[in-house]
Amino acid sequence: MARFPEHSTLKRLTTGKLFRHDICSWETDHGTALIHPLKMHLIQRLLAESSTLPPERQVTLSAERRQFLKRRWRGIAADGTEFGFDLEARLTDGGVIFHQEGNDYVVRQLPEVVYEIPLERPGQAALVAWKVGNLHLPAQILDGAIRILHDEAMAQLLERESWSYSEPEVLFNPMKAMAHAP
Repeated sequence: MARFPEHSTLKRLTTGKLFRHDICSWETDHGTALIHPLKMHLIQRLLAESSTLPPERQVTLSAERRQFLKRRWRGIAADGTEFGFDLEARLTDGGVIFHQEGNDYVVRQLPEVVYEIPLERPGQAALVAWKVGNLHLPAQILDGAIRILHDEAMAQLLERESWSYSEPEVLFNPMKAMAHAP
């Protein structure tokens, strides 16, 4: 990739597409430079649910949970490799999306802060589930606890009800939304 002297003024002259390569030319204080083409790899599905290679042979592409819900998006792996996603099905944390030069490219979900409410008794669990359900927020049911999206409406409910809770930073995997049965 072309390197420009520090404090150069850059002005984009042209942009073009050649196959799957982006080609750009830039005008600098020191003349015109052509940026070398960068290849973006198109991903349509996982290659494997997890990598069998050792960690040093895995390149991570980190993404927020919301990206995992999208069909089309772009991402950049830790080594700078660009990917475009046009997915047939949702990705899963730890899945292999690409293999090149003996390395697996693995997609990883970023942790996020959630509310976690301990559920100690069946009656309390039912009340919490009912009130949280009325907010229509993503929720993850665990043995003995429920995790809910960090949201202002949920913060107000927690304050109003005086429920004990924590705010851990975790990989949040809420239940899939389901429509009401006819």
